[in-house]
Formats: sequence, C-alpha cells, structure tokens
Amino acid sequence: MRDQSLRNFTEKLQREGSVTTEEIYSPAYKSPESRLWESVVFRALQDADLLENADERENAIDAIGWLLHPNSSLDPVLEWSGLGDIRPRIRKWLRDRYPAKLLAGVLSVYEMQINSENTEP
Repeated sequence: MRDQSLRNFTEKLQREGSVTTEEIYSPAYKSPESRLWESVVFRALQDADLLENADERENAIDAIGWLLHPNSSLDPVLEWSGLGDIRPRIRKWLRDRYPAKLLAGVLSVYEMQINSENTEP
C-alpha cells in the first residue's frame, strides 16, 4: 500500500473513519520524530475532510489554510516527516474534494485569522 494515492486515502477515511500512517507510507524504519510529524500532516488531512461538518468547520478551515497557504509551516513539517513534497498531491486532493470558490473563501478566512493574530499586541 506504499504508493496509495490521497484519493484512496480519502475513500478509506470516509468508509472506515480512520487510516494509519503505516498504510500510506511504510518504510522499513522511521524515527519516532518522523512518525510524529507524519501524524501531524495526516491529522490535518483528516480535519480538512470535515469542512461540510458544521461542528468541525473551524478546524477544517485551519487545516485547509495550513495545507494550502504558501506562508504556512507545512514545508518544514513535510521535511521532518520524511514525506517529501506531497504539497501538489494535497492541492489536487482538495481541489477534487471542494469547489474552487469554496477553497478560495476558506483561504481568505484563514488569511484574515493569521493577519489578526499578527496584529494583536
């Protein structure tokens, strides 16, 4: 299951409610730190998949913003996790999952949130 696409990941997540990082990326050995950062990325993907759930929408907006915004801390997390540059796959998965206008709106909300955090004393 090493080369499993994000689309299959999403289908399994919807069908079974969870997916392990080992199912998506399972090298012979990964350090505990790499596994931790890998889990951070996959948790964000799980959260991003909940945009249509009113109770989880705020977390989904944060996750999608973090996954898509060019100034987010995703790049170092991807490096630390050993996942490599999966950003294009994440963008494709999100574009397939949600309409472009909705994603644009989510990014706008995310940018307003980070701008307000940066201006607070």
